[in-house]
Amino acid sequence: MSRESSDQATSEEYVSILKPAILIMAVLMPLIFFFLNIDLHAKVEWWVWPAWFPPHFFVILLIIYLWSRLTRRPMMRPQYLVAIFTICYLVSGWSYMLYGIHYWTMFPMFTGSYGYWIHGLWDETYRALTWDAFPAFTAPHSLPVLEAYYRGGAFDFGPWLPSMLFFSLWMIVVYIGSYFFVLPLYKPLIKVERLPFPYAAPVANTIKWSATTQEDKTFLFSLKSASSKAFWIGLVIGMMTYLPSVISALTPITFPIYLISPPVNQWIQSYMTPILPGAKFTGWFAPAEIVVAAFAPMDTLFTAFLYWLITAVIYPVVGVKMGFLPYYEGIEGTAVYFQEEGPFKADWFAYWGVVPGVAIWMIYRYRDNFINIFKAGLNPKKYPDLAQEEEGLSYRTIALGIIGFFILLIVMWIAVGANPLMSIIGPVYFILYMYGWVRVQAEGMHTASSSYHILPFYDMGTALGQWGPRPDPKAITSLTAFLSTGQPGFERQSAVSMPNQFLIYKVSYENKTRLKDIFIISIITVVSASIIVTFLTPWWYAVNGGRETLGMVEYHQWNWSWIWNLTGGTPPWRVTLFETIGYTFGGIVFTFIAYYLRARFTWFLINPIGIALPAVWGMSHGMFWTWAFLIKLIVLRAGGARAFERYYIPFAVGFAMGTGVLYFFASIIVLFTRVLPLLM
Repeated sequence: MSRESSDQATSEEYVSILKPAILIMAVLMPLIFFFLNIDLHAKVEWWVWPAWFPPHFFVILLIIYLWSRLTRRPMMRPQYLVAIFTICYLVSGWSYMLYGIHYWTMFPMFTGSYGYWIHGLWDETYRALTWDAFPAFTAPHSLPVLEAYYRGGAFDFGPWLPSMLFFSLWMIVVYIGSYFFVLPLYKPLIKVERLPFPYAAPVANTIKWSATTQEDKTFLFSLKSASSKAFWIGLVIGMMTYLPSVISALTPITFPIYLISPPVNQWIQSYMTPILPGAKFTGWFAPAEIVVAAFAPMDTLFTAFLYWLITAVIYPVVGVKMGFLPYYEGIEGTAVYFQEEGPFKADWFAYWGVVPGVAIWMIYRYRDNFINIFKAGLNPKKYPDLAQEEEGLSYRTIALGIIGFFILLIVMWIAVGANPLMSIIGPVYFILYMYGWVRVQAEGMHTASSSYHILPFYDMGTALGQWGPRPDPKAITSLTAFLSTGQPGFERQSAVSMPNQFLIYKVSYENKTRLKDIFIISIITVVSASIIVTFLTPWWYAVNGGRETLGMVEYHQWNWSWIWNLTGGTPPWRVTLFETIGYTFGGIVFTFIAYYLRARFTWFLINPIGIALPAVWGMSHGMFWTWAFLIKLIVLRAGGARAFERYYIPFAVGFAMGTGVLYFFASIIVLFTRVLPLLM
């Protein structure tokens, strides 16, 4: 397509949403979010009620709909709803996309980068290695200043300013750079292959249905069709699943229900352990996620089920019976068989091999798209017949952004003292495995934790002679930079990582919202959030009693042991350098063979994405994907594809959206009953 025809198609199909009100909202939302939610997040159980504002998106949608009916104006166009949702999503966290719960919000941006350097200087165990290794601009090298932050006291802005400025820039480079790095995958995954991105479906469809009319009434708020009835039935049932937490909000007791996860799998485990000792049936069971996970392709679901069955049921039972796997009571609830003991460690094969393998395969498969972006972007006059933009976002901007931010990321790694060679390899590896998780998100669910990728990164340095075998203190700044780039743990739940940002693109595409507009809105919001979080968090904790006396997500503290064990402590895991290399290259080879066979034989159903889906936290998502597989299998066998499209999808979307509606009201109750009394 020529540049002229591309521009014409864009102008006809898309509506620009870059209006002053939207841009102002993108700038101010992080600041408003911080002050409205920080007390709830830090002074109550953050894992139950992380925030209350912005409201659940369905509540926002309902308010807009009622206002349009009251004023007799048309319903707001989907493109503007996508813009509003994007801003709310980026500060609220990953599950705001799925069911409107703020999980874990923008607050952990601090713990995914800046916090590592602060905590490394504060903790007495780590201080012996970090005090001289960390440059002065990464965190205050003053124990009284750090003590005020951790235990409360007067806040001295001067010592904090250099590191605040540096890590504001660090976050901006990591996040905005990530958005540039991933753009070449937009067209192949969303526009060409039209992959489902199951976790984007609730919002994408809800916005789309809000603009769909049926007998002069909005489809979403009508009960004229079986599909709309299915949506509302699902919404009501989804709301009921959150009732225990609403009751909990009205009492002084917090019920031990973690993100709407009843102990179904644990009950199954208790019955199966005497029969199949070692087999793992425990793990994640979240109804609102399972019903949406069934949107994944059938081959993906089947492979996930099969990988769980073979590696988490058959393999452990055979290993226990034959004696090559240890056994003790409760081992089924651990990650021992999948990360530590035995001849095959299923988690590492998926994480270290299959996920990067998927990324390399995508780069190879979509190589023409990558090449054309750089050809048209860097030398448009030489290639006038190539497309010059993607929905208003020029290839020149994309190409220069990828190159510029990649160089900036390398420079920032070197600036903090990371090994020069590993400062190149680290960002490349980060981009590579994040690409893999983008594809996993496209067909299933993003379940990455970059802390799980730290051992291959360390072993790369050992193999290249940049530091010695584990442990070696010379790697401490490189490993800290690695985790500060990959946002370990946090990127699973944040909205600002590559895979979760891609969910927004799916929502925008399904609602004919221009990529350029969403890209710009995302950049403004994330830049604002990076600055707000970096500058306000140390001050807020110091003047409110210190971090040690207040609650919050603390990925930097939980994951610092991964750095320490590889540099000054006991090396983690019973995994050798040979195994690391074996799982990495073995997984990559397996992935290419699987995709080759899929292309050659229609009967070959094994999908590498299905290998990655259950392999998290010690195969704890195995039963999760088994439930999703069974649901889809039963619905398709009972009613066929038509029933799935007409009844199941609206029901599942309603169920997911409904789950978080009562959460919003429960959070407001908690704000008044538990937070405000503490402030008086």
